[in-house]
Amino acid sequence: MSTERHQRLEHQLTQRLATVILNGEVKDPRVSRMAVIAGVKLSPDQKHATVRVGGYLSENDLAATVEGLNSAGGFLQGVIARSVRMKWTPRLRFVEDRSIAEGFEVTQKLKELGF
Repeated sequence: MSTERHQRLEHQLTQRLATVILNGEVKDPRVSRMAVIAGVKLSPDQKHATVRVGGYLSENDLAATVEGLNSAGGFLQGVIARSVRMKWTPRLRFVEDRSIAEGFEVTQKLKELGF
């Protein structure tokens, strides 16, 4: 598969999952609508996808959101199957991504130092 197509599929998965979370379609109360899909890494055979979840959430809220998303994996896989044209629907695995919060902290420290 071409790299271009692979990247396009990752982008489509990111956009669709972000929309589902933002619209509150995941009914699990652990899933925060403030969560951000930081990116999707699709395996070369397209059968597995690692989804990085971040946002301005406390560590406990982020961990609960990731747990809730992993629990709702079957529902989200069905959403992907109905909306993104792929030969196989990838099995989704959600992981925490603290890069947004860490970037914010670095920016704050730079501001304190006068940069």
